[in-house]
Amino acid sequence: MGVEFADGRNATNVGGWPPWELTTPPDPPVLVEAGGGGGSGGDDRIVSSREFWLWPLPPAERFALVIEWPFAGVPLTRAELNGAAIVAAAEHAEPFWPKPT
Repeated sequence: MGVEFADGRNATNVGGWPPWELTTPPDPPVLVEAGGGGGSGGDDRIVSSREFWLWPLPPAERFALVIEWPFAGVPLTRAELNGAAIVAAAEHAEPFWPKPT
């Protein structure tokens, strides 16, 4: 999975968690798997649940979400997303935990 911003910056989940100190911000953008992982399958289907963390929020313009999963027969697929809608939705987010003091 990956993202590509209109200015050409991109990030993928290939390679796992980036090796940075938590006190040092990485070079943006960053896309990492952040949970999920359940899955099942049968003769004709595969079901998987994954969660990803993208930092920072995308710019308030269109950007691409790109996926490919050769093992499951998913070819390179690209979908354009509305970054402005994501930024607007983020304005309604509330902290889950209070900030440390």
